Amino acid sequence: MKKETCNYYILPRTDEYQNEFLPKCSERVAWLTGFSGSFAVVIISMKKSVIFTDGRYIDQINKEVNKKFFKIININYKDPIQWLKENIKSGDKFLLDSWLFSCK
Repeated sequence: MKKETCNYYILPRTDEYQNEFLPKCSERVAWLTGFSGSFAVVIISMKKSVIFTDGRYIDQINKEVNKKFFKIININYKDPIQWLKENIKSGDKFLLDSWLFSCK
């Protein structure tokens, strides 16, 4: 991120086909965070990292994710877009893999 002068990296728990059930080789969120639930969005910055999931996985995410590295947020209270609006500054840049996002 530093090399590319980017402020944030956004990683959804999906693959290039927008699947919910992923092959092991596409489990990027699990590899990065340890979280094995079927819904998550991770936002990483140079200063802080957050992981979002819904109420179904709050107990699980609290057991699997190291809170020293990731703040856990229940998406029912704050979604990733809302969090970004509250935290980004003018001129901030984002990295994301366009294969992992739909047009929506």
